[in-house]
Amino acid sequence: MKKLITLILLIIIVVVMAKNLLADNNNIFMVDVNKEADNFYSFVSGSAKGIIQTKNCYEFAYNDHSAMKYDKYTTYGNKLMFSNGKVCDIKDVYFK
Repeated sequence: MKKLITLILLIIIVVVMAKNLLADNNNIFMVDVNKEADNFYSFVSGSAKGIIQTKNCYEFAYNDHSAMKYDKYTTYGNKLMFSNGKVCDIKDVYFK
């Protein structure tokens, strides 16, 4: 029972963090990411696929359900938020 309550609280915390961090909903994408190399993550989001290049991000990810805030016209504020709450800055996104 304690594990269930802890899990529910963790989910609530992650959702609140994501909502505060990613306040501009126009450029938010739910992505499944896999770490390919340091600072490089492959992603799938619906029919979109590609590579996310991060800055100083070494988070391990395997089929991690993450949120990506991305605006192709700026590099400021682009973020990748992993399901565990870790947030990394995005340097660029390369679509396939």
